[in-house]
Amino acid sequence: MARTVRLLVRHRSGRSDMMSRGRRRSPGRMRRPRTPKPHQVASRAARGFDALYTEHAAGLVRQTRLLTGRQRLAYRAVERAFHRAWQRWPRVAVARDPAGWVRAAAYEYALAPWHRLLPARQRPLADAGPHPALAAAFVALPPSYRRALLLHDGLGLGIAETAAECEASAMATVGRVTHARACVAELLPELRGVSPSQQDEALRRMLGELIAAQPVRTRPADAVRLGSERRTRWWTRGALGLTALIAVVTAFVAAVRPDGYRAPQAPGESVATASPVTQMEEGRESRKPDRREPGHEDRVDARSGQGPAQRKAGRPVPRQGSLLPETR
Repeated sequence: MARTVRLLVRHRSGRSDMMSRGRRRSPGRMRRPRTPKPHQVASRAARGFDALYTEHAAGLVRQTRLLTGRQRLAYRAVERAFHRAWQRWPRVAVARDPAGWVRAAAYEYALAPWHRLLPARQRPLADAGPHPALAAAFVALPPSYRRALLLHDGLGLGIAETAAECEASAMATVGRVTHARACVAELLPELRGVSPSQQDEALRRMLGELIAAQPVRTRPADAVRLGSERRTRWWTRGALGLTALIAVVTAFVAAVRPDGYRAPQAPGESVATASPVTQMEEGRESRKPDRREPGHEDRVDARSGQGPAQRKAGRPVPRQGSLLPETR
């Protein structure tokens, strides 16, 4: 009996060992992925934003400075573009070209027409680098031509990419680039009398040198992130404050307004009592013609039946009721 019990226990223990080994060796079993914690996600997003800012901020400042010819505006436009990128980082991080997204935002802010209404803040570019004539000719172009020429010749983008970033058709982009090249070539002596292909190569080289030669000094990435968060808090508090103010004013107006419309009552007047005879006499006097009215002499008197000629002659005209039957 004891031998049977030992065999049964050994059999069960061996079976359990085999099952445990099979479970450990089963290749189809997968481990459940761990959900990242919020602070891990935030740190990962911050690292990605810092890498993007560190790599492209200085170049964007140089490009925007050449695009506008104003140094302070270039710094402000690039910083505002990175603020928007950090506010929309979940969408920007998965974009096809995050640097292109930030560049488009910076160009849009820098080329906004309302910047021309601030003459006190306009400070032209003092140090134009190795090609001051090119910088002056470039800034003299229309904003759309500047942007297309900088993207195509300065950064080396294709026509399709330039058209997509400028939000224009391919034909319109080609026309802008061609016209901008012709205008710049007319103002530069070294590009005159040269074939179009050589002009394009020389212009690309000069634009690249002009962009790279401009000194810039950018802020740290964490300072830009904190500035974006601070700006978001300010806008949120301002919106909440404005909403609360509107709610308070609405409640005050609803509390002090009347329940309904009440028509104003005219003030009472004292009416003197008079006899019917007096009222008839007053009515007759009111119906008498005014002597001062023009043409009063030409009227016929209703009582006597006399016109103006009879009244002047002094002959009374008998009434119809006093005539005899045979004279009627």
